[in-house]
Amino acid sequence: MSAPMVTVFLPGYQDHAPLLRTVIDALRLNVDDLPPDFPFAWSAQRRGEDDLLVQYDADSTDTTREMQQWEKPSQDFKWLLQGCRSCIHVHYRKIELAKEFIILTGGYLGHSSSLSGFENGHGCLLRLTEVVEHCLGDPTWSWERESFPDISGVADSEWID
Repeated sequence: MSAPMVTVFLPGYQDHAPLLRTVIDALRLNVDDLPPDFPFAWSAQRRGEDDLLVQYDADSTDTTREMQQWEKPSQDFKWLLQGCRSCIHVHYRKIELAKEFIILTGGYLGHSSSLSGFENGHGCLLRLTEVVEHCLGDPTWSWERESFPDISGVADSEWID
């Protein structure tokens, strides 16, 4: 079985790598040495019982274009994705470390986190700010589900009828 994965979509054309480097340093992740033709700008990870792999894609145009074809998200979420140019794929074994990464990333992005998208690995699109607020407000809250009745405007999973 593969590790769960979430994706954070980052707004604008700026290079978010320096900002994310702060998060990587805070969590003591090891930056990988990548070959020049690797599909991600960089990759960092922590190995062990609580594996975490973070991959930064400096050009997420193809991914966002594909997700804009989804049927269930509102037009507002599709517009949000349209403004995102890069993304972070977060693969994890235990959700606690992934939550810590997401909370730190949201904090470092500041206001831009309201312009950032979050795909939960179950076909649901949320705003990063909503994910961070719920993680901070309730330590038992999880994005690992297919429906979010507690968050206004979030469509059920793209993959369920």
